[in-house]
Amino acid sequence: MGGSITAALLKDSLFAKGFHQKIGYVWQNTDAQLFCATVEEEVAFGVRQMGLGEDEVKKRTEDALQLLGIAKLRGRAPYYLSGGEKKRTAIAAVLVMNPSVWTLDEPFAALDKKGQEWLLEFLGELKKAGKTIIFSAHERGYADKLADAELNIDEGHGVRSVGEKK
Repeated sequence: MGGSITAALLKDSLFAKGFHQKIGYVWQNTDAQLFCATVEEEVAFGVRQMGLGEDEVKKRTEDALQLLGIAKLRGRAPYYLSGGEKKRTAIAAVLVMNPSVWTLDEPFAALDKKGQEWLLEFLGELKKAGKTIIFSAHERGYADKLADAELNIDEGHGVRSVGEKK
């Protein structure tokens, strides 16, 4: 899957399926991301689309529900959850697909201090496991704690600086 990713390539269903299995995306606004009737269905949705057998779907779903501490929410509708519960559900829905690259838009937004600390630790563990983490953040402290490289974008969407962190 090297080279440029183009609109034409993404129209190729085989390429698109492979691409989507390698890249996981957690939206800033989880209300726009979560659409299934229950948390369990939400977590299982993506991995089910991968065409895995139902036993594997159930195993991955259960593992993610347990790991993220949301097993007790499995039968609840995502739109009735707290902001932190929604974020964990969205993360679980990506985790089950085991992508190589995680992209997160303002992942710390709408989380309380405890939720932010949990997420920082979780992303650190993903990074230790060899996953690539790409995230946007307005607060510099998250980049200082997690990033290997940093890209700063000004208000006009121009790149101000790019640098590897040591």
